[in-house]
Amino acid sequence: MPRARARDARDDDTARQMLIVGGMKHVSLGLLVALAGSAHADPPPRGPDFAAPVVPPRAVDRSLAASDGDATIAPTDEVMFATGSCALDGTAVVALDAIAMWMAEHPRFQLAIEGHGGASAAADAADLAARRAESVRVYLARRGVASDRLVVIVSPTPRSLVEVFASDRSPAEIARASIETRGAVAARWTERWSPHEEQPGLGAAIATRR
Repeated sequence: MPRARARDARDDDTARQMLIVGGMKHVSLGLLVALAGSAHADPPPRGPDFAAPVVPPRAVDRSLAASDGDATIAPTDEVMFATGSCALDGTAVVALDAIAMWMAEHPRFQLAIEGHGGASAAADAADLAARRAESVRVYLARRGVASDRLVVIVSPTPRSLVEVFASDRSPAEIARASIETRGAVAARWTERWSPHEEQPGLGAAIATRR
């Protein structure tokens, strides 16, 4: 009888161990399924670059500056427009509000506003690009961004948008770079509220009063 009770106890222990091992296998399988699902899940959406908590370094790498040609200083953003239109929609206003807030928090940066004219004829594209960039400039000025920190760039490329990017260069340097390296047909800015403009063929260092 004592042997039978001992055998029963061993059988109970074995059954409990099997249950524990089986449970651990179920838990491990559940974790593997969860990890596999998270690996294939879509990444969370990110907001506009200007809306992110971007803190520029104290000394910006000059290779990123607009006047060095190929790249621009982050943050950058794109304001989309309907075909043939220069009107700001609700999405554009949200993006521009974020940009205005970023500019208020980073007073040593200027803003390049590069308008594109879409798939219109060359003259019409340049006019539409200028009107789009100007609508962005006016809105940002109304939101408190000083006019002397804004550079309007006219680029009649086949894109229905305005590209906005920050730079630590002066407005005149940004304007000159936009002509020399970005293919712009005009760049406009102000210095102490006095308007200036630069166009191809006038010389890289010449800015003419409007």
